[in-house]
Amino acid sequence: MVTKSIVINRSFLETQSFNYLTQSFCQLSSVSRDYPNFRHWFNHTVVPGIYYNKRFLCLKVISQEIVAIAILKNSFLEKKICTLWVDNNFKGLGLGNELFNQSFDLLKTSNPMITISSTKIDEFEHLLDEYNFQIYAAYDSFYVQGVTELSFNGYLSKQSPLSSNLKADLSFNSMLQPSLSY
Repeated sequence: MVTKSIVINRSFLETQSFNYLTQSFCQLSSVSRDYPNFRHWFNHTVVPGIYYNKRFLCLKVISQEIVAIAILKNSFLEKKICTLWVDNNFKGLGLGNELFNQSFDLLKTSNPMITISSTKIDEFEHLLDEYNFQIYAAYDSFYVQGVTELSFNGYLSKQSPLSSNLKADLSFNSMLQPSLSY
């Protein structure tokens, strides 16, 4: 099985189609169960962040199918693995390790921040141990009411999205034709 690695950044989007970005969003639809505002965050934070070189998507593709994704935040104040997802059919093949290593390279750090829902911690425990991630804090009801979000290698610096009033969600398709000027 040949695994292809793709990094979606600004230059990629300027020269390639949006197909991988659209497919990534579709593959990550299951994430919205654990993060109810995921759609809004992806449309209004991740996609614009790619254009401003503050976000990257790392993809692992097998037979033209996206099977693993990492969403990274790369700012002066924060180096963070925001999302790490591996398709259930491809777990146990080392794709999570590959994404971690690629994330470290892109973020230029061996100890980026990551937050994980307490309901998913068992799935990530081996990676956190292997890469010596240190727990910093636990946030009750940060993303989901009644669920604890655990932060590793750093503290969350913003207030919970549950306490903010999010405006109506724009469709993903509207984000595919950005009206940003450079």
